[in-house]
Amino acid sequence: RADPGATTYIIQQFLERLKFFGFNPRCVAIDKDSSEIAAVTAVWPGVKVQLCYWHVKRAVSTRLNSSKSTNTQNHYWPEEAQKLIPDLEICWGSLPIRRPVSHRFGGCSCPSKGEKIDILGRLEPATKEDRDTVLEIFCRHFNLHPLIPDSNGTYKSSTTLHRECAAEMYTWCKARGYYRLWAYLYVNWYCPDQWKLWARATDPAEIPTVKTTMIVESHWRTLKHDYLHRFNRPRVDLVVWVLTSRVLPDAVHRMTAISSGQFRVFKARWREAFKKQWRKEACKAVHLDKLKEYHTNAVSWVCSCKSFLHSRFLIC
Repeated sequence: RADPGATTYIIQQFLERLKFFGFNPRCVAIDKDSSEIAAVTAVWPGVKVQLCYWHVKRAVSTRLNSSKSTNTQNHYWPEEAQKLIPDLEICWGSLPIRRPVSHRFGGCSCPSKGEKIDILGRLEPATKEDRDTVLEIFCRHFNLHPLIPDSNGTYKSSTTLHRECAAEMYTWCKARGYYRLWAYLYVNWYCPDQWKLWARATDPAEIPTVKTTMIVESHWRTLKHDYLHRFNRPRVDLVVWVLTSRVLPDAVHRMTAISSGQFRVFKARWREAFKKQWRKEACKAVHLDKLKEYHTNAVSWVCSCKSFLHSRFLIC
């Protein structure tokens, strides 16, 4: 087992070399690995860390479908959550020891002050409909951004979006008595420290073009199956030799073909999906009343419809 911080140190050394050669990204896609996040933020302070949409969605879905008990209530501090949601009820779903002193001994006016809360227990949603609804709300919150208007045509700030998203999820959970679900979602996703890692809305100036880490996952798959398929757990020096002598020359050849427009040699793989969606949308009839209803602006390239919000290429 590695020493605490050893992985972060190694990754940080590698990233510092990239920075030395002039690589300064504005956004970095990560799959919520704490060591990677710590290394990235240490090398590039202020960079936008964007958790992978696929990994985030899978993590929430896995937890919703899990039958294992969760200990999230022990990490839920309602007074901190109330700073984000002013209408939040302190005593609902929180352990007495985690409440402020004025709410610990029944002296408050909270309707839930007398309810018994068990530390351990599984998340409440038992029906597929409820689980799908939670996932749908969560995915919509992931895609919201200050540069994309809402259904009323209003452009909201990052802070406003955070408050409204957290309040919407809290209200939905409270209406159904899902206090464990709310505690899990707040502690792991909606508290300020976690929200800034996965929500696109945290960067008000730009919408990240990267949404998943699938490009990296595809690179590792290609490396393993096309270049290292004959080796099981190869030595580091062999991997470095394969990277420098075979992988990088092939990558440079492909990038040269893309940048010079030689699409018969090689073309970006996203182009096919983009053209397919573009042709599909181009065949649809355009109604002026729909353009007004969804506040479509071709100059700013924004639309408040659901298709645009969830689109990989921001088209509808």
